[in-house]
Amino acid sequence: MIYGVPRKPYIRSQIVKQNNNYTMQSQHNNIDTLTDAAWNIAYTSLWNTEIFSKEEIKFARSWIKNFIMNTPDPYNAYLEFCQRVLMARRVAIDNQYTYIPAPTWYFSTGNAKGFAGTGPWFEKLMYYRKSFPLYRHQWKVLPEAILSMYEDNSASNFHYWRTWFIVRHFQSTVNVFLATLCNMKYGN
Repeated sequence: MIYGVPRKPYIRSQIVKQNNNYTMQSQHNNIDTLTDAAWNIAYTSLWNTEIFSKEEIKFARSWIKNFIMNTPDPYNAYLEFCQRVLMARRVAIDNQYTYIPAPTWYFSTGNAKGFAGTGPWFEKLMYYRKSFPLYRHQWKVLPEAILSMYEDNSASNFHYWRTWFIVRHFQSTVNVFLATLCNMKYGN
């Protein structure tokens, strides 16, 4: 294993576009799985102490699904979405006066300080990674780890990913990983 590269990468080639519909070759790997994983990461990262109505959650999941599906590569859209959410989380943690509004407003295209505002941040992150490929790589690995847990929900897989974050001293990321797994199993 090369340092910083996960052992069990999610295989994007499993996503196949047929007749303008995305399908995946494995029954467990589909757009709904990407959407569910993205929602659980977003909810855990931005709103973990909030209780939303069913309508709010339905809106958020629908918005995320559209974001993922309306691209040539749903897997890369999933990774981008999750990394943008994790960047917003970092800003909210670093600035105590930053407030993340409910999903209906956060994902609104009219809210330049919501998800739409993270686009330039992501472009800057990709620019940095051209020179420093492992720059903030924990933000890319976390969505991989969550998808890996959807595919293989075993204790050994859990310990692999937990250890992966811990030995690299990504304490905040391991906390999001653990909380996301709890939300996946018991949450919304």
